[in-house]
Amino acid sequence: MDSCKARKITSITDYINSLYPTIKFEFVKSYETLNVLDLTLTLENGFISTDVYSKPIDSHLYLPFNSSHPFYCKQSVPYGVALRLKRNCSSQEALNQRCVEYKQYLRNRGYPSLLIDNKFNKALKINRSDLLVTKPKTKKKVIPLVLDFNPRLPDISKMSSTFVFAQHTTITKHFSIKSN
Repeated sequence: MDSCKARKITSITDYINSLYPTIKFEFVKSYETLNVLDLTLTLENGFISTDVYSKPIDSHLYLPFNSSHPFYCKQSVPYGVALRLKRNCSSQEALNQRCVEYKQYLRNRGYPSLLIDNKFNKALKINRSDLLVTKPKTKKKVIPLVLDFNPRLPDISKMSSTFVFAQHTTITKHFSIKSN
């Protein structure tokens, strides 16, 4: 890259960095590799390969396993991480390397190795091409019930349908429900 282009890029970088003092834009010169969001794109023999990218300052602070979240939330973390790795790593070598790294990040957050291994195995059995297909979303009529979670409270999903019906009747009696 000639010095004129380098000066222009430096001035653009300086300008962008002056706009938001808490966000720093960094120009990294490379003809083969580009880090975009959470991906590394690499040009190899005329093809683009992908790998997971994380900034050097990323602490990988996933939801701690000892948090008061329901178990289904905690077990979905390793599964979601594994799906992301499977989707974003185009080579088996990169996938294997990232799996080792990210399993350790989860262990550091208190996740049991057996849970991590089971969820990773489940996710890694899915064909990558299936994960790359955009799935159409269906619209459902949902009335959200937002509650604070506390492990000492009764499990609302195990309450009887009579209670749910009574609640629904009370809600519809006092509130108009808008339908499209």
